[in-house]
Amino acid sequence: MKKNFVLMAAAGLALLSATPASAGAMSPAQLDSYCWAQAERVRPMLTAAEKEAYVANCKANASAERK
Repeated sequence: MKKNFVLMAAAGLALLSATPASAGAMSPAQLDSYCWAQAERVRPMLTAAEKEAYVANCKANASAERK
């Protein structure tokens, strides 16, 4: 349990800097590709469910920056 918490905390910290400043100029396909590539770079490796959550947060952060 504690290991998962530490892993998700590390992924969350990495996510803070994951979205590019120009995310508003990216098409949805480019943003999807970017977020998946960033999820692949997280170490220790994420599980499939954690990658999906990471990508969803990445997209949410990018859409929040557009507003």
